[in-house]
Amino acid sequence: LLAAADLDHGYQHDESHSILSLLIGAGANPNSTNLKGQTMIHLLLSTDFYVWRRGQTIRDLIAAGADLEARDSLGNTALLTAALNADIYCGSTDPLEVTHDCGAIYLTEYPVNLEAINRMNRSALMIASENNSLSIVKNLLQKNVRLNQQDQDGSTALILAVKSGNIEILEALLIARADVHLRDLNHQSALDWAKNTNSELAIKYLKFAGAM
Repeated sequence: LLAAADLDHGYQHDESHSILSLLIGAGANPNSTNLKGQTMIHLLLSTDFYVWRRGQTIRDLIAAGADLEARDSLGNTALLTAALNADIYCGSTDPLEVTHDCGAIYLTEYPVNLEAINRMNRSALMIASENNSLSIVKNLLQKNVRLNQQDQDGSTALILAVKSGNIEILEALLIARADVHLRDLNHQSALDWAKNTNSELAIKYLKFAGAM
């Protein structure tokens, strides 16, 4: 299965998908790992491999017993990997395209741990906030995930959104009542970072939410 996921092996998309289907049908282990601890699910979500059939392939692997909570060497689960590698489909204006082809959003329809953190103590919400993945952020907020997780540097999703300069994500987090008073290990709050980056709109929104 891992070899079939390799984009450099030279097969065409439909041929590779057929190979995967045959291997799964023959009882191949979907949870075998490579040297980085990545399973087939990790590889599928960390490249543009079959992006147009991603949902279908994920569904096939889950049916075959793929472990969605398996972690790679960096502590990333399938959901965290998907958030790290959000692609063009996650930002599509077509709701069906987002639902079926955005790996992170597709996975949230399954019983996965939405608040899993990796070795950097980052959750999917934090990763998506830093990576400007608004659709993923909104999806996770609708599922009431924890807002104020702090990573190994003390940053929160709100701080990461400010540092990334994404006002829409900042606004979404503030509406969800993210804590504006938390500080990172450098004693910088979201408002401090907004001032550091000269983001007048971010400063305005944060002060309106009670930041001082």
